[in-house]
Amino acid sequence: MNLADIFQAPDYSGQFNTQLTPVAQSLFAQQMAQRMRDMRDYDLQGAWAQQGGGQLPPGHMPDTFKKPNHPTFSTGSIYAGGDNSAGVWSQLPNGQWTFMPGPANATFGLSNLQQYFDQREPGNLLLGMQ
Repeated sequence: MNLADIFQAPDYSGQFNTQLTPVAQSLFAQQMAQRMRDMRDYDLQGAWAQQGGGQLPPGHMPDTFKKPNHPTFSTGSIYAGGDNSAGVWSQLPNGQWTFMPGPANATFGLSNLQQYFDQREPGNLLLGMQ
């Protein structure tokens, strides 16, 4: 099942993006041609700029630049706060991570979030809504 089928979140591709200089924007665009779908719910420009314009690592990125429409948008995002009430990640003594969804995550519904966790967050535990 495609995650786009699970979630009908708004597309924030044109919002919550770090502003880059024209030269940096061009370099960034060259690297991002394959990752443009991720722009929907992740500020790849911010992650790229934070690395000084280097190659972004493949796969999972830190929460720092998750947009409010990401299923695991959390307090670790620079966009958390105000109207963007985010979920909270916590680590248990055994090393396992838990996620307590916040109001921004509630738009997905608990069953859809569980499907996301089953597919993208194996080993992590989804808790009930705040």
